[in-house]
Amino acid sequence: MKCVVFSFLFIFNTIFLTAQVTGTVYDKSTKLPLPFCNVTVPNSSKGTMTDVNGYFKINTKIKSTILLSFIGYKTKSVRVTKQNMSIFLKPKSILINEINVVMGVDPAIEIIKTAIKNKSENISDNNSSNLLKQEKLKVVIKDKHAKLIGFNKSKLYNKMNQESDKGIPFFISNEVSFEDSIIENEIIGVGLEQDFFSEYIKSLNFNFNVNDDLINVLGRSFVSPLSSNAFSFYKFYLVDSNYI
Repeated sequence: MKCVVFSFLFIFNTIFLTAQVTGTVYDKSTKLPLPFCNVTVPNSSKGTMTDVNGYFKINTKIKSTILLSFIGYKTKSVRVTKQNMSIFLKPKSILINEINVVMGVDPAIEIIKTAIKNKSENISDNNSSNLLKQEKLKVVIKDKHAKLIGFNKSKLYNKMNQESDKGIPFFISNEVSFEDSIIENEIIGVGLEQDFFSEYIKSLNFNFNVNDDLINVLGRSFVSPLSSNAFSFYKFYLVDSNYI
């Protein structure tokens, strides 16, 4: 008879001491839930992880211990006293040595310096028969008060809409030639005689050599980006690059 009573008490204790423990893990500073936090029972294979709302559930005994850990937070050992708990983890501060951030030299500086150094090798001897030459001209009109509404319906606007922040596209010409033969020629204008406007633009003589120290445009001289003293007038930045 005593043996039967002992067995019953043992089974009773086992059933009521083991339970499914649930809880939510929070950041102690912000009081926000911590998702994907590790929850384990030491010295066992039991473990789980909090969901996106910081919620977890795990099978363990009442009065046992669970261990909670998360990157950037202090690991915390918690004694299970009830089946549903709210647990707060403290952020972990790590002291590191002082870091000095120093701005390096933009790669564009070295590129321009090399171009200036090799300028004499790149200057053409006026013999362009073996060169692929492209002449591209874009004319835009500044429209701060958005009065030129009809222009945004033109074929030219649709072609150059990525540059609409610079103004309303008015005229574009693109000519590609090789060995003095034109292999591509495109002229698009809005509300004008295209050939006449194109000839007028050419008559203004925009021909210049970027390797010269000074570039003359419409009677005005500008310092070339490849001038020997270009760095006194320009700041160069490498916006993008690609390995080929």
